[in-house]
Formats: sequence, C-alpha cells, structure tokens
Amino acid sequence: MSNHDEKSTKAAEVIALLPGLRESAVKMTKDSEDGDALVATTLRTAISKADSYEPEQPIDDWLLDLMRRVHDAHETLAKNYDLTQSRSKAAYAKPSTARSPALGHSPRLVASASYLPPSE
Repeated sequence: MSNHDEKSTKAAEVIALLPGLRESAVKMTKDSEDGDALVATTLRTAISKADSYEPEQPIDDWLLDLMRRVHDAHETLAKNYDLTQSRSKAAYAKPSTARSPALGHSPRLVASASYLPPSE
C-alpha cells in the first residue's frame, strides 16, 4: 500500500470516529458548543503530534487520550484564569456573570494544546 493510500485510509478512519469523539467531548464539557470546539482542537493537536502516533495503537484510543489531555489542560488553565481574575478584582467589585473563556475561544487553549504533558 502506498503512503498516499495509507493516509487516505487513516483519514477515512478518523472521519468515521467523529460522531463518537463528539459524543465523548460533549460528555466531558457538558456543552455541545464546547464539545465541538474540543473535537476541533483535538484534531488540530493530532495533526501537529502525528509523529507520536504508534501505528499498532488503535487510532480511537490515541485520539481519546489526546482529547482528555487537551480537556484537562484547558480545565487547569481555566481554573488558573478564574483564580487570577478573582485575585485581581477589588474587594467591592460587582460579581461577574461571565463564564470563564469558552473552550475554543480561549487564546490559552491553543497554547495548552501545543504543550500537553507527556503521556504516561
């Protein structure tokens, strides 16, 4: 099988996994928009980290592992962002009704996806 055929086969395999990835992402984020953003970020991360994929490993396991790591990194950054924001506000400031940055809209998410902790 040629390299092009292998890539086409992997691409088709990933496309077939998208509904399951989205379902897992929505469960993780508890929000469909954030779940979609998590899937998109996971796929971008997978492309940038394709050299770490071991062909003998099932691709769905690899993608789910990446997704968990992207989500965990985002949650850590969001928690740190919330702490930083709360510490920097004056004691008598009005409480904010805004959510922490949405998954996919946070400039830090891109940074978190490019520096994921090594897999165990």
